[in-house]
Amino acid sequence: EARRFAAHAMQKAEAGDPGSCAAIVALFLGLRASEVLNRQVRDLDDNGRILWIPKGKTKNARRRLQVPEELQPLLLKRTRDKAADAYLISQDGHRYTSTWLWIQVRKLCEEAGVPQVCPHSLGC
Repeated sequence: EARRFAAHAMQKAEAGDPGSCAAIVALFLGLRASEVLNRQVRDLDDNGRILWIPKGKTKNARRRLQVPEELQPLLLKRTRDKAADAYLISQDGHRYTSTWLWIQVRKLCEEAGVPQVCPHSLGC
């Protein structure tokens, strides 16, 4: 079921769907919803190979993550023509909310025909 969800979300993310991109980033990198939605263009480094989490909910939240090869083009595409402080996954420069991501993940689960999960369970 996780593979079916990932394949469906990846296909939609590659087509430019921001909700699918956010979900696949949470799934592949083990990020919380807030960590995905707060990422800025400047957090993506080394031609998309590294994603920095400069701060977070806990003292250990600050970290440097290796971005899987299949995610690199998706994330680099989201940086095009954006300022360094722009959100990586945004709508006209405005950051999406955790509620929005909840809705997106539930929709992806339904479309993929898998049991409903929450964004938090993607990052576990």
